[in-house]
Amino acid sequence: VAKGLTKDTQGVAALVQADKAMFGWCSFSGYQDTLYAQVGRQYYENCIIEGHTDYIFGYDATAYFKNSTIKSIGAGIDDNNGGYVVASKGNPVNGENIIYGYIFDGCTFTADENTASGSVSLARGWNTGMTMMIMNSTLTGHFSKEAYGYSESKFNDRYGKMNAEPVAEQLLEYNNTGDGAITESIANTCTVVDEATAAKYADL
Repeated sequence: VAKGLTKDTQGVAALVQADKAMFGWCSFSGYQDTLYAQVGRQYYENCIIEGHTDYIFGYDATAYFKNSTIKSIGAGIDDNNGGYVVASKGNPVNGENIIYGYIFDGCTFTADENTASGSVSLARGWNTGMTMMIMNSTLTGHFSKEAYGYSESKFNDRYGKMNAEPVAEQLLEYNNTGDGAITESIANTCTVVDEATAAKYADL
């Protein structure tokens, strides 16, 4: 390999730029920037997606993840940073943010034995337009329940910042279970919604 050829480049497992792209029973494995769900409408069912940092990321895709396993790979049990699952811009379309963004429905969020409990952030804002919904899913205790900017915590916040602080009204959760699930909204961080709101995200 020529010197410098791979400098400042990404080694993504998949780059998806097509509208109405569908993946079933697929595995996407990496460490950072695993699945580049960049643009268009995308659907993933019964897939396994794993990584450590921003391993599901993109610009302005509406991506629906159904009955899939989202697995965080730890950098080491003594590392306070358990990584970040999602990073997205949610670039405005016609002056408005993407409405739905990334939707996780019936998924299992888990991590390996090298990931400390409470250390993984579900997402960090690449831009203010980032939107997410996690519903009817199971989250293990590896995922943080801390509010954004909670200075006394040594671990990541539940939703954090890359270039933009989290917008709680755009980071939604509903009917999740497991040690990493929450039942009440976290101020300035995320919002637990009611059944009527969640219904808008089902079967898009």
